Amino acid sequence: MPTKSIVKDLSLPLTLKRSIEKTVETYPNEWIVIHEALQNAIDAIQRSGKSDGYIKVSMDLDSETVIVEDNGEGFPFDINLFGFGASNKDPSDYRISGEIGVGIKTVIASTKHFELWAIFIDETTGTLKKWHCVIPEGYKYLRELKDDIEINYDEPIEIGKEGTTGTIIKYSFPEDERRVLAFLRQIYNWYFSPMRIHDDLAEDLQGKFKLAIEHYFRTTGYAANINNLLDTYPTVPTQINISISSKADSLKLLPKEFKEIFNDKGVINVMFRNIYWNAEEAINRSKRPRPALIGYPTKTSFPGDGGFIGNYNANYVYVQRFTEWSEIQKLISNPRARPQPDPLDYKTFFEKYVAGIYLVVGSREALRKYLLDFPRPRFIAASGIPSAHDIQTPTDVGGLGWINNICFIVNIKQKLSYGKQTIKNPWLLRKIYDFFRDAFRTTLIHTAQCIAGKIPESAPTLVIAPTQIISRPDLNLPFSKIRKIPEEEIELVALFFELIGKGYIEEYEFWALSTREVYDGKALIHYEGVEINPPHSDKDLHNIEFKVHLSDLINDFETGRKRSSDLSLIIVWEDDFDKVYPTGHINYEVISAENSTLLTEYPIKHVKKALRDRSTGNEIPILEIKQVIENIMNSKVQ
Repeated sequence: MPTKSIVKDLSLPLTLKRSIEKTVETYPNEWIVIHEALQNAIDAIQRSGKSDGYIKVSMDLDSETVIVEDNGEGFPFDINLFGFGASNKDPSDYRISGEIGVGIKTVIASTKHFELWAIFIDETTGTLKKWHCVIPEGYKYLRELKDDIEINYDEPIEIGKEGTTGTIIKYSFPEDERRVLAFLRQIYNWYFSPMRIHDDLAEDLQGKFKLAIEHYFRTTGYAANINNLLDTYPTVPTQINISISSKADSLKLLPKEFKEIFNDKGVINVMFRNIYWNAEEAINRSKRPRPALIGYPTKTSFPGDGGFIGNYNANYVYVQRFTEWSEIQKLISNPRARPQPDPLDYKTFFEKYVAGIYLVVGSREALRKYLLDFPRPRFIAASGIPSAHDIQTPTDVGGLGWINNICFIVNIKQKLSYGKQTIKNPWLLRKIYDFFRDAFRTTLIHTAQCIAGKIPESAPTLVIAPTQIISRPDLNLPFSKIRKIPEEEIELVALFFELIGKGYIEEYEFWALSTREVYDGKALIHYEGVEINPPHSDKDLHNIEFKVHLSDLINDFETGRKRSSDLSLIIVWEDDFDKVYPTGHINYEVISAENSTLLTEYPIKHVKKALRDRSTGNEIPILEIKQVIENIMNSKVQ
């Protein structure tokens, strides 16, 4: 135990403390459990300039403990760094490290025990020194059980001039939170329900789970380094070893499949480097790989410029890296496209802000296999780190049937804001959305046609027999000409517009409905107390989606057919979320209007809840027609 102790008074003005609490609340559980510590370790190795960097991560499910060890530059001796608002990062590191002054403090403020050992170089003497500190019960600060944190530490001890620098941090969480267990469940649920790992990539359950862990880290957070994938900021990738242990007591709390995953030994080990998931690498791992058309540097010509129709087929996967404007502009340079985008509209912007683009095109089956169902096929990264910003699906162009054949990642020269999720510059985001729209209609549709071939026709839908219709539950709505509870979207649409025609719903102006576009309708939404101006273009209209059950839309999100960030309203017959997901969903939750940031600021009549995307924080209002009708009938009775 360290021999010295200091109590840091963190009593702050109420507004500042609430600001800190709000900042910490924006951090998802997985960032607190591992990503913050992993980021610090990766940064420390990068700053040290070592070419043999390694990180060892141990997670113990029994004690809810995480240990992260690295051979980076070593955490410096500075007690003040444990206060909110302090950092040891040089400003030149911000593009890779995000905002300053919060980081690992969010972990400390969530743990019941935090311990650090470090060996660093004293800049004054040039010698190696080691030190140790312990911070107990940091979680009590945010639970308002105390206004300070206790730091127990040893003064640095000189240990010579030769040796290895590095840091070990060990932390555990309150048992009632089960954060580490929740994190592991998150990975399991995401990859195994439904099964997203092809037998060609891993055969047994343990092999698939290890691949799931690797894919998770290589597509999420700081280990998912797109800079290393694009070679835009060349560094030597860091070796990361992850060990997860669990004894019988913890295995009882997990699905029965976990016993097979751990093979009764209670330990699994995974090893990888901090490079974003690489389609070529996955193809090479496969027992029956598809041929890959590698587009860089000039091995295979980019087929989006109007040629190559019929030369390729669904047996291929096309992979391309664009890192220079001379290459990027090919994405909007098809002489056959009408209207022609003007490259000068984007040239200055891309040269200043965009570090590169990663493109993968293939059949839906191939992308599911090699990108593990690519849960986020099109998104924006900030200095190599995936952000929460998906690239919006262009709903005002044709050819949307090809959208799911395209993986498109844009890496920009910006930093992530607090929470390691968002990019502050809305103009920059809009410019990227516009570029993708132009690229999609100009070259990417053509590229998908070359590589993926024709879209298979859907199987015919069987007509329900009349006896089945008659036996369906009655709607029992006296003023309605619709007799049965909706079981098809078209029935829900008819009922919705009947309610509008009867004057029971007045908050929406519909400008278009479609069975061909990605989303069902375009409308103006009248928020309570907000004056709505007439639309000047399609961008002023909101995307609306009809679904009989809310779970149907969540399935569309999970399979990539639709994006939560594109929608402004969901109209459902029934919210079946709790019925379908009795233990909750890893990526989505239904929240009340009172707990919705969006609906608190912009309430909508009859809307009592919203669907929240946990990964982005995006909220979509839910208009539940079943509840609207119940309210109408209750008001008539009264």
